[in-house]
Amino acid sequence: MKKHLVCTLLIAFLLSICSVFAQNTSIRLIDPQKSWLSSEAIMDSLTVIIQPNGGYTQISYLINISTSGTIFDKQSDTVEIESFFTLPEEAIVVDSWLWVEDTLVYADLIDRWTASQIYENIVKRVRRDPSLFLKNSPTAYEFRLFPLVGTTHRKFLISFMIPNRIENDKFKFEIPKIWFTRTLMPNNMKIVFINRNDVNNLYVSNDMDLPMNNDNDMFFGHYKSTVIPMQDFLSYNTYGYNSNFKDGISITNYDVAGEKYYHMIMDLNTLTPNRKALKHLVLFEYVNGKSKISFENTIQPFLDALDVTYSVGDSINIMYCDMISDVKLLFPEFIEVNPESISKLKSEFQKAQSKISRSAILPLLLNNAVSLLQTTDTTGSVVVFSNNDELGSLDIANTFIKLIMDKSKGKIPFYFLDHGSTSNKKYSINSVNYIGNEYLYLNLSRATKGEYYNIWSNANSIGNLFSIFFNGVNTSYKDLNYYILTTDGFVYQTFEPYKSILASKGMLSSLGKYVGGPDFIIRLTFMLDDEPHIKEVKIAEDDIIKSNALPQIWVGNHLKYLEAIAKPNNSTVQDIIKISMDNRVLSSYTAFLALEPWMRAELLGEDDPDDPELTDVDDEIEILNSELGISAHPNPAMTNTNLIFNSPLETNITSIDIYDLNGSVIRKLNVPTHAIKGEYIIFWDLLDDFGRPVPEGTYFVIVNVGLKSFSHKILVVK
Repeated sequence: MKKHLVCTLLIAFLLSICSVFAQNTSIRLIDPQKSWLSSEAIMDSLTVIIQPNGGYTQISYLINISTSGTIFDKQSDTVEIESFFTLPEEAIVVDSWLWVEDTLVYADLIDRWTASQIYENIVKRVRRDPSLFLKNSPTAYEFRLFPLVGTTHRKFLISFMIPNRIENDKFKFEIPKIWFTRTLMPNNMKIVFINRNDVNNLYVSNDMDLPMNNDNDMFFGHYKSTVIPMQDFLSYNTYGYNSNFKDGISITNYDVAGEKYYHMIMDLNTLTPNRKALKHLVLFEYVNGKSKISFENTIQPFLDALDVTYSVGDSINIMYCDMISDVKLLFPEFIEVNPESISKLKSEFQKAQSKISRSAILPLLLNNAVSLLQTTDTTGSVVVFSNNDELGSLDIANTFIKLIMDKSKGKIPFYFLDHGSTSNKKYSINSVNYIGNEYLYLNLSRATKGEYYNIWSNANSIGNLFSIFFNGVNTSYKDLNYYILTTDGFVYQTFEPYKSILASKGMLSSLGKYVGGPDFIIRLTFMLDDEPHIKEVKIAEDDIIKSNALPQIWVGNHLKYLEAIAKPNNSTVQDIIKISMDNRVLSSYTAFLALEPWMRAELLGEDDPDDPELTDVDDEIEILNSELGISAHPNPAMTNTNLIFNSPLETNITSIDIYDLNGSVIRKLNVPTHAIKGEYIIFWDLLDDFGRPVPEGTYFVIVNVGLKSFSHKILVVK
């Protein structure tokens, strides 16, 4: 195992330089000797490889870049490909490949400072073949490749995993378009779908089945593929495929030599009692000069928010005023929400946007909204999306509240979503300060059992404003908790990846390790109508997806946790580098570096077989996986037991925890202060951390050696 000396200050300096590019999305060809000389890159071909991995999907881009038609198309030209792009924060980057002529080079993952130094020295000096792949922030990435010689092309691949969500009984995900629209693209592109046995079809936007052919080759193995127009690829917003779901739950697991990983995604919309269908009349008002967001830039987020807020079974209509202050309905009647009707609503409203008034006409809209709902029924609610600030004074607001309450008899709930952000109208009423229409909105929503939200204190975008509103009206249960158990076991070392994203869509995600099995038991507890409820779902082994990518996914989430530490010390940085390199997951402190095979030994060096401190990590893990032994004597135990460890290597134990069957740590035992080899015994007096005797039952001892976990079951009898 090659040992790298990492200078944290140099890394921090490099990161600070790279942060300048954090928000860039670009790809260009540059002359390393004349950095001011650059050209747009030309993408000759694009293949997107999609591979299901349970709750995640692996996306790979196989790209050809050339100089054809650029200023660098002479045989004497030698340029560098420089690109910056963003990926979702929850993405886990796992691979980088480079083709050197017809030879495929598998990139090494090493510390960032070393990789950058090697790459820069090569670019400055010789025509050799490195590629460099960096992570500059939680979402910003940088990829460089050298050299690209005029009249030729370069081929490379980058891979990452992104989490799925559950929608219409399918796993759904988006494919980031990175810088594809920033370069000259081919007319067509290829999609490769490496499907498992239980996944046959790939769907695109609006659940359209994408026709594909069965293929087989040495590179991809068995797969499905299709060639489609590039414009179609760029227009597809979502992709999806079928998977195993039981009661809205999908579980993936994988066992690596006794260390077991799992990932669960749960659709609460399926598991919990259905909420009542919503019937909302949405009033749209935009007043010029009252928002930092322009009218044109308000329309699309508003429509996108409606798309994610309302679901099948709901009813909706939009009311607005035109340029001559005539009140208009988008549709003559309320429309029932489904993918087609929402698409039509968005299209019709975009057509009408040029006719929408930019003046303050909220009183007119509110009066007409009440009249409309009174003449149809009183089951609907009014949702006011406005940046109006003309109705906030005490006299005006109270007069208006009385008029609305008298006319509606208090039977129509009002929800106010204030997207104004530039109002300078402030009022002090009964020693309370209010901005704009805040006094009116607060009191009218309270009087009608609605809600009030604003963009300056509740959210920082229109999407977030609607997300908070969605959580308020879309939840029929409260105080939800969930517990995951296995047959004779439990889960531990868990993460809740992309929690905020899934929560806004009524989903939960849990990723971790487990003991016991093979079946999983999911238990939900929640309050509904002030009554406690419990729901339990058992997921049998036959309904569980197997994915060998789970250990890498777990490591990716563990690295995100470590990278989120505000001021990491040197020890934490070293841990991130080691975990990243050992598990081939890119971090902010490491880099993928691909070198010609003959250069690798020269620049990265080889291990010295005579160095007693160096061991082969893979060999060490293999030995530990197959031979590290844990036993207990006596077992069953009545008063105490000895935990016996047998290690073929010198091993540093990092923690020894005793878990009960609920997955709670009831005792932390002292770890050895030195590396152990051979047999080592630790005494447990069958007491918990508070000195109390543990009750009769089943317990597990979990021993952690770095990121590796080992377990053993102990029975306590009285």
